Amino acid sequence: MKCNPIFQILFLIILLFCPCSHAGENEHQWKYTPKSIHWTGKIKGEIVEMDISEGDFLAAEHEVKPSDEHEPTIDGFEAIAASDASLEDKTVVHPHIKKWSITWGGKKVSLPKGIYTSVFLPGLSEPNQNFDAAHRKGDIWIGASDDGKELLVTMVCGRDGVSQLIAFTIAKDGQAHRFYLACRS
Repeated sequence: MKCNPIFQILFLIILLFCPCSHAGENEHQWKYTPKSIHWTGKIKGEIVEMDISEGDFLAAEHEVKPSDEHEPTIDGFEAIAASDASLEDKTVVHPHIKKWSITWGGKKVSLPKGIYTSVFLPGLSEPNQNFDAAHRKGDIWIGASDDGKELLVTMVCGRDGVSQLIAFTIAKDGQAHRFYLACRS
């Protein structure tokens, strides 16, 4: 069966101009996802502001340690959603959380760097105010913990059919913890 030349030309045009078909070396398929979020809320009457932004991973700026049993560690924390990248060879091109700043009651909260720099392919969607809807849609949810003493942040990281739902608890004094909640596929 011979294909119509018009369809062949249309197919070639689609291949040439499709943004995912011929991405440059420094571009990645996630270039159209949000790169940062800003959130303002209240916890126990105090205003809390948070900014999270992603950027390209530059291995020279981080302490990268390989692991035989798990993901490599980045700045002391196990890498999340970086399994298809070669951290040991310092060739990671995937974006990661590059900056996470919090101001709580007018004072800057200092987070352990590795708790966020080790998170790759973050889904930095506009925060969803409904916890259940955020979980279903893979959006970020930000709010107070049940006891009102900590900030609770849930987000999805990863792409291409496999992602992880993770949570962070952050206290006013900078004590922070990260948890795996679910693997999604």
